[in-house]
Amino acid sequence: MDPRVRCVAVDLETTGLIPGHDRIVEVGAVAFSPAGGVEAEFSELVDPGIPIPRAASRVNGITDDMVNGRPPVAGVLPSFLAFLGDAVPVAHNAAFDVGFIAADAARLGLAAPSTPVIDTRSLARAVFPDRRSFALDALCRELGSARSAHRGLADAHSCRTLFLACLE
Repeated sequence: MDPRVRCVAVDLETTGLIPGHDRIVEVGAVAFSPAGGVEAEFSELVDPGIPIPRAASRVNGITDDMVNGRPPVAGVLPSFLAFLGDAVPVAHNAAFDVGFIAADAARLGLAAPSTPVIDTRSLARAVFPDRRSFALDALCRELGSARSAHRGLADAHSCRTLFLACLE
């Protein structure tokens, strides 16, 4: 990969696992180039318009009180898509994040990104085939880097760190 390419590591926190049914509650993203450091960050809590299930709050720590008064996805997704621009998206278990972005973009009449997404879980499976787990938290712990926190921006940073470790 050209070290000057702009990449954006992305992580979403949601109310559940089903795009189109469950809702985004946080968007975290980190713009970077493989040769340089972090260029910019995007972090926004999102009011999902529905109560956040306790099971989701136990995973990500995000509560109804935290998203009360925050913008809905219609107010966040356009800004996030502008932040992403034509960068190469990078995500861990990318199908999850892509599914939510595509579902909400379609619902809002926005164009979903068409750039192929680099999935760090798939990449790590190829680069580190002997790992016991390919969860972001486990990979970060084994690599001695920042650990996944199940929060958007922190996990986007962890995804970036894992991606760079895979490139090495």
